[in-house]
Amino acid sequence: MKRLFLILCLITICNISYADIASVGYVDSVVATKQDTITDIETIRTGAGLGATAVQPSSLSTVATSGSYNDLSNKPTTISSFTNDSGYITTSYHDSTKQDKLPNGPSDGIYKLVWNSNLKQFIFQKESDVLTCSSGTYDIGFSQCIDPTIAGTTYTHDAGAMTWKTVFPYGNVSGVAVCNDTSGSFAVSSTTEQVETGGKMCWCKMTHPAASNWVFGAAYSSSSDCAGDCANNCGGSIRGHSAFRSGVFSSVGN
Repeated sequence: MKRLFLILCLITICNISYADIASVGYVDSVVATKQDTITDIETIRTGAGLGATAVQPSSLSTVATSGSYNDLSNKPTTISSFTNDSGYITTSYHDSTKQDKLPNGPSDGIYKLVWNSNLKQFIFQKESDVLTCSSGTYDIGFSQCIDPTIAGTTYTHDAGAMTWKTVFPYGNVSGVAVCNDTSGSFAVSSTTEQVETGGKMCWCKMTHPAASNWVFGAAYSSSSDCAGDCANNCGGSIRGHSAFRSGVFSSVGN
């Protein structure tokens, strides 16, 4: 019926001869074209209706278009400072049912989320395991308070790489050395970063198991003597001088 109507329309209105539309394929193609047009119109109409009911850009929060953290509302409170002398910020955690909400969190007991100044990150630590070192002993990352009166057993060094390593009963301590022109006092630490410049003054720094400040090791008569012996001096002083160990260990995290 639709096809007959289209044929009559083409003959009477469009002045197309019957011979031009005698082919069934031709008529089918015309019908298909018209049907596609109708479908397109319906698609446009549907899209317009959806667009009218969609959330408009003017209704979105600023952060949706800016992507800026500063445009967020209800931002978390920022931790502004560390006031605990031990370097810990503590948060009690004792609900094992919430373990899935804390990746790698504890499953039992009372734990604290603590800032580990040696690892430079927050870790979960059982409340009973938080170290409180007595005066003269230091937490340098061996899960125990280290007494600097305990001497090392052996040490090695690499003069070319300016590195050293000392072996203690509780583990290995290693670090680096530099020679520059900044003078200091034996076993006294400095918060100033010491840079290798090829001078006569030897400075030592522990890098494992934690980072210490630079500690003055020795003054040499020449830059070549410093370059050849500074790393050896650092490893030997850490092994054999309790005052030097105190200078290094007490400066961790300071």
